[in-house]
Amino acid sequence: MSKKKLWIIIGSSIAALVIVAVALILVFTLGSKGKTEDGFLDSARSIKVVEIEGSATLEDEDESIPCFKGMNLYSGDKVTVNQKSVLVVRFDEDKYVYLGENTKINIKSEGKDRYKTNIFVEEGIVLAEVQNKLHEDEEFFLSSNNSVMAVRGTVFGLNVIRGENEIIETYSVYKGVTELVVFDKKDGKIIKGAVKK
Repeated sequence: MSKKKLWIIIGSSIAALVIVAVALILVFTLGSKGKTEDGFLDSARSIKVVEIEGSATLEDEDESIPCFKGMNLYSGDKVTVNQKSVLVVRFDEDKYVYLGENTKINIKSEGKDRYKTNIFVEEGIVLAEVQNKLHEDEEFFLSSNNSVMAVRGTVFGLNVIRGENEIIETYSVYKGVTELVVFDKKDGKIIKGAVKK
């Protein structure tokens, strides 16, 4: 065997070992994110960016990075959709959340035996489409500082506009039934009801 062939074999073996080592490091460091100590998922089974037009950023515990199609998201992540941009996030395989421009949300998703997902809307417009009726052990919410919209299977939205001295919230139901709870901080009242389309 020539020295050239021997160096090619040694070089490709070293490259393969480096790739395997990097893959193992990624599996052990990133694979545990979103899991509890006993290895169970602590959030929705899957949260993923499925469409992006324009730009958006993700802030988690450690850093701020640009969002991209196919990106996995986790409970505790904060997403900001920039001006003239739209982002679509899929929860599991049948829940889609559409985020309009200038929107800021926080994702809270937890569960081992029960799955509870809350998309907290700080600002902007969010439309949620739940394609299948939720299972008995699932809860799915859109919330803000003043309200909570809970759903069993529908299309609904929340728009939060922040002014200098006030916050204006608009609630929409396009299909199905949504349970709405609004907290009137000024009068200290709680308004509850079902909203149907």
